[in-house]
Amino acid sequence: MININSYYKKNEVTIDKTVECHSGLLMDGVALKGEFVKTAN
Repeated sequence: MININSYYKKNEVTIDKTVECHSGLLMDGVALKGEFVKTAN
């Protein structure tokens, strides 16, 4: 994957080393958005 960005609550943020995450009563959440690429063999 390339161009991985934080994508929490439809708010896309370009990331370099950190991601946005949120903690709730029962679970934690991280949403990521990126592009799949194929490399030559």
